[in-house]
Amino acid sequence: MDLSRTVRRNTILLAACLALSWAVVQLLVTVAAPVLSDLTGRPSLAGFGPGITLAFWAVATLVVGRYMDSHGRVAGLRLGFIAGVAGCLLLFFAIRGRSLPLYLLGLSVAGGGGGAVNLARAGAGDMYPPERRARGISFVLIGAAFGAILGPVVFTPLLVRSGADFDVLAPPFIAAALIMAAGIALTYAIRVDPMEVARRQREEVGSVAPPMAPARHIRELLRVPLVRAAVIAALISQGVMAMMMSTVSLHLRDHAHDWTAVSIALSAHFLGMFGLVLFVGRIVDRIGRERSLVLGLVVLVVGVVALLGEVELLWVAPAMLIVGVGWNVSFVAATAMMADATGPAERAGLLGFADFLAMGSSVVSSLLAGVAIGILGIGALVAVGVAVAMIPVVMFLAGRHRVPAAA
Repeated sequence: MDLSRTVRRNTILLAACLALSWAVVQLLVTVAAPVLSDLTGRPSLAGFGPGITLAFWAVATLVVGRYMDSHGRVAGLRLGFIAGVAGCLLLFFAIRGRSLPLYLLGLSVAGGGGGAVNLARAGAGDMYPPERRARGISFVLIGAAFGAILGPVVFTPLLVRSGADFDVLAPPFIAAALIMAAGIALTYAIRVDPMEVARRQREEVGSVAPPMAPARHIRELLRVPLVRAAVIAALISQGVMAMMMSTVSLHLRDHAHDWTAVSIALSAHFLGMFGLVLFVGRIVDRIGRERSLVLGLVVLVVGVVALLGEVELLWVAPAMLIVGVGWNVSFVAATAMMADATGPAERAGLLGFADFLAMGSSVVSSLLAGVAIGILGIGALVAVGVAVAMIPVVMFLAGRHRVPAAA
């Protein structure tokens, strides 16, 4: 079998999976906080919408990550898409019936599905060698950039008519369910699981390769300095980014902007998160993981501070783009670090565990952000975001975590 051809095919299919999933994630992020605010009648609780979504995203990555290591990447992706279909249908009926319990259940199930599909990047870690691993991961993540484009194309025409009509927010979730159903079909096109590709690549090198070590427990992996450094940076960068992303829709709506403006601002953010990912992958492989992490966190801080400017779309959208770019660099570097430190039988489990912690920080930051923005304003969020994001920067610059460019 021509493994190089299989790797290229799998890379395209994994990227397509992320494209479909992230198109739906954008819809969830756009409406989660405002709809919950309307259903409860309490704007201070709006942050619980994104918070619940991220909480079940986190749980799914932890559980499905370990499931992928024992059953393969494709099986885990399929479970994620099935959950996505179910969650979107629940959200449709919840909004139509103005049912708060059903809405919370829908956010939970849909969030879990998104988290599971997001582990597609573990497949890239399986198929690419260390010196090209960040680029391989970026090839898969480019699918999320297409999702950021697909989301507005599909959902903005459905949201633009909503205005004050709450019920018009329901139909987009039928389209979202159909997109996730297409993802289920896409998983059947992956003929050779990425874990199997890694095994066959190992067989090709024969006696040159050392014996495959037994899979290590998460506790053992966390004793590796490279892993600890990556997890710390991922946790903080994700939490700061989510704090800004989960409240920008509420911030714009509170200043009389319509759903189109909210969708454009979030589209700019998602494009920042993934639009430059191919370039970012090359940078991470070239300058090393640690320098890339520091660079990404500094750019993230610049974007967060920029949100203190005018509450106009022409200002907020570029600021959210910069926040996304900063997160992108730190995310690819942290993922490459963890992939460098692990074998195929433990890689998705570690990535899932790191996502679990990172999304946990996202949940906390989203919940606190929803309350803080209503009481203290955007300035308080910016101050907290900058202070927290600088913690790993200071740690890296102080030399407390030294990691190689590649394993």
